[in-house]
Amino acid sequence: MSTDSLTVRSQNQVQRYAAVRGPDADERAAAGICWFSLALGVAELLAPRQVAQISGVELNPDLVRLLGARELASGIGILTNSRPTGWLWSRVAGDMMDLAVLATAPLRHERGARGKFLAATAAVAGVTFIDVGLSMRYASKSRRIAPARRTPREQLSHFLSDMYSVEQQAIAQMVTAPELVGDPTLAADFRQHYFETREQARLVRERLEAHGRSASAIKNAIMKLGGKGFLLFARAMPETPGRLVVHAYSYEAMEWAGYEMLIRFAERAGDLNTVETARIIRDQEGIMMERLERGFDAAEEVSHAGLAKDKLPGHLLRHLAEVHAFERQNIQLLKKSERIAGNAQIMALYGHQLEQLGRHKQLVEQRLAVLGSEPSKLEDAALALGGVNWGLFFQAQSDTPAKLAAFVYAVLHLQIGGYELLKRTAGRIGDNATLRLCETIIVEKREMADALTDYFTSAVDATLTELQAS
Repeated sequence: MSTDSLTVRSQNQVQRYAAVRGPDADERAAAGICWFSLALGVAELLAPRQVAQISGVELNPDLVRLLGARELASGIGILTNSRPTGWLWSRVAGDMMDLAVLATAPLRHERGARGKFLAATAAVAGVTFIDVGLSMRYASKSRRIAPARRTPREQLSHFLSDMYSVEQQAIAQMVTAPELVGDPTLAADFRQHYFETREQARLVRERLEAHGRSASAIKNAIMKLGGKGFLLFARAMPETPGRLVVHAYSYEAMEWAGYEMLIRFAERAGDLNTVETARIIRDQEGIMMERLERGFDAAEEVSHAGLAKDKLPGHLLRHLAEVHAFERQNIQLLKKSERIAGNAQIMALYGHQLEQLGRHKQLVEQRLAVLGSEPSKLEDAALALGGVNWGLFFQAQSDTPAKLAAFVYAVLHLQIGGYELLKRTAGRIGDNATLRLCETIIVEKREMADALTDYFTSAVDATLTELQAS
């Protein structure tokens, strides 16, 4: 059964349950999710090795403990808030992290490990659908209780708060990245950007306070936890430097796009000081993207340092399977996003890009077949589910078009980074056909990202139109 049909079934079940049982059903469901989070969080904190054994995969105990801390934070947040929408969505983000961890972690060397792994994956997927349905219902309820109508100045304050939280997550990542990346030049780049990011956060906070607003403690806590979670995930996985650089490259792309949006929101609100601040930070994010691009060679080399030559073809196949999974994820995201793009022009662009992604996926499948392999069904399913959930998340937001465009821009750069490393691995073992495939796809994805930037102004205008009409 496809993830689309499962999602529809889950939503229908939630809707029928609420209709039959009344408004208290959502509160009981939220309470159940709360206690589930608390119980699972305690187990992961106190018995990380046993939790890993039950899941059937090899997991770093520190990573399991951090997942437990995230569960506890979500449970406490739901328990202590009468409108826990943000904390429910934090569970959805956590569910996607859990699925990614399960999809990429190696199986344990013991009898029954695969069965445990499949059961754990099915359980997480089931909880994810429950969390998505409940989050969407609470988001809808919140909009009915407190309409999201905002003036351009109010929307600017809201977006400034979001960007401050983004910087908090970036700081959490940058503080540890230099010791994980394995290359002195890249380590220096991360270290320099850590200090730049701290200054960026200060500048954004000043602009937020100039609007009479303070940062959201909830959003900041969730974002910081997510940043620490990725670093532990990267540390626990093979080829840490490559994964870290590709993720950082995508994150910088999201920040660059976010500040492009902020510039436009500030211009429409007549706040020239924020326009200038956003331009300064945007340029710094662009420079960091260029540093990371220059570091792709070093990241790939360090990732495969010491690896026996006869092992490289297997790694190439695994990387091909990974970029195929990224294609599936982006396809699912855009399928869910076409109708919430903001206007007909952006919708048409996403539709065109969806066709291109389908062709890229097919090219990777053909290359895997030539090499006697095939995509990873599990990794495809996990990342495709993530794409569905992100689409549903943006559907529930009040300022979807601008945020969605920035996120799609980031996902395109996640794919670009993945293909850049794959290209270098192919060159290392003399697989010229895979190298040329990567070069072709990279060029087309960069063109897709550039085309999307032409619609940033349209996405901001669509966002403001929706908010003022709500």
